Amino acid sequence: MRLETADPDGDAWVESLAALVARRPPELWGDGDLPAFEVAVADLGRRFHAAEELAVAARAVPAEAPLLRVGLANGHGELSRVFHVADSDPAVQRLHADLAAALGRHAGLTTDQRAVALATLLQTLLEPEGAGAPHPAAEM
Repeated sequence: MRLETADPDGDAWVESLAALVARRPPELWGDGDLPAFEVAVADLGRRFHAAEELAVAARAVPAEAPLLRVGLANGHGELSRVFHVADSDPAVQRLHADLAAALGRHAGLTTDQRAVALATLLQTLLEPEGAGAPHPAAEM
């Protein structure tokens, strides 16, 4: 709404958006508010990017089709993909059951340990073909 009602010739819209993101008007910012604002803007950008990925994928499948966006981030960037979830695929159901059983066999590990094992495995699946290290924004 702030962008829709903004005067294109003025700067009030910039201050209005900055106040929205930072949760306080720029004229009240202190020394620590600019770094916090930069983090908030970066987070907002990531959220918009994730929403964009889902919106693009949603146009390619029927409206009722379930979609799942998976993303992993590390010091080298983010890997993400959007998948159409096909529950009826017997091969996928078997793999899901096998993975769930494997996790069950390792119930002595913490949730974090099991998640790390899955995340590192998932990282290899999300990486572009032939890549040795993650690259920013690998997309479907």
